[in-house]
Amino acid sequence: MAKKDYYEILGVSRDATQEEIKRAYRKLVLKYHPDRVPPEKKKEAEEKFKEISEAYDVLSDPEKRKLYDMYGTTDFSQQTGYNFNWQDFFNTHSSEFSDIFRDLQDILENLFGFNFGGGGTSTRTRRRRARGQNILYKLPLTLEELARGVEKEITYNRYVKCPTCGGTGGKKRVCSTCNGRGTIIRTSRTFGFLFQSQSVCPTCGGTGEELYEKCPTCNGRGLILKQEKVKVKVPAGIMGGQRVVIRGMGDEGKEGAPAGDLYVEIEEKPHPVFRRSGEDLHMDMDITVSRAVLGDEVEIQDILGQKTKIRIPPGVQHGETIRVKGKGMPRVDGRGRGDLIVHLNVKIPERVNGRAKKLFEELKKMGY
Repeated sequence: MAKKDYYEILGVSRDATQEEIKRAYRKLVLKYHPDRVPPEKKKEAEEKFKEISEAYDVLSDPEKRKLYDMYGTTDFSQQTGYNFNWQDFFNTHSSEFSDIFRDLQDILENLFGFNFGGGGTSTRTRRRRARGQNILYKLPLTLEELARGVEKEITYNRYVKCPTCGGTGGKKRVCSTCNGRGTIIRTSRTFGFLFQSQSVCPTCGGTGEELYEKCPTCNGRGLILKQEKVKVKVPAGIMGGQRVVIRGMGDEGKEGAPAGDLYVEIEEKPHPVFRRSGEDLHMDMDITVSRAVLGDEVEIQDILGQKTKIRIPPGVQHGETIRVKGKGMPRVDGRGRGDLIVHLNVKIPERVNGRAKKLFEELKKMGY
């Protein structure tokens, strides 16, 4: 038989503490658990799983570890008469194995949305399911409103507790499926061992009670639709697609469960002059040929209605830009504003009068 180095199998040093050995074992069990690998690697994982469990069984026991250290890396079963037994191992380490199995349940639930329930999670699952739904409301605003910040009153519909039954849905009795426990126990077998897990009762949803007479107002739902009004403060500089969250103003939960949230998503209306790019604004400006050639100083108005003068340099070309610092959109954190970028369009006149025509003819003769 090939020699085994249990320290190497667990990836710990020979002077590792019991806590270090335990941490290494838990990490490897989660990595090589057969339920977490593709079907084609299941057999290999089972062998690895058994190997690391055998190593842990030896190194976690002070007496076995002492004997093992005396014989070095030789086959432990031959030198000491020790034979690894799954049932003995499970009986000795059942509490630790259950902790690891619960860790695996949480990992699978987070990764794939599986709901295993038990291991102290039934209350958490019940609370998550009972919570009211979130609501999404889309609020269109002009660029000027986004630049200044605004407070808007919105009207929307949300579910609130039924005033007749108080959110219970009607008359209830002890659940016939779970006998009032709110959870049901399932048994599964892994490597020949029986594991029990709890999950929320599908009949009562974890409350321990089932409905036997529906409320006439809400028809057993426990909630009714109500029109709600709320004021929304929109900060200056917020962008389209971003959301303002109002906690607890979504649908209410049943029987004392917390309400969901209201998400107000900002929609930016198109502007006739300005185009937004993050914190910067862009605008087009038509200029005459004479201004393009000679340069000029012109006055413009920014998104906040403030007037400012910009200098058009002589000889500017069609399509060139002028950047005006600090005249764009305010930053949401209040740290100044972006820039205003003016795109210059040199307008060529389609028709000119007699005098202008003669002037252009003179310029033509001069090579302009």
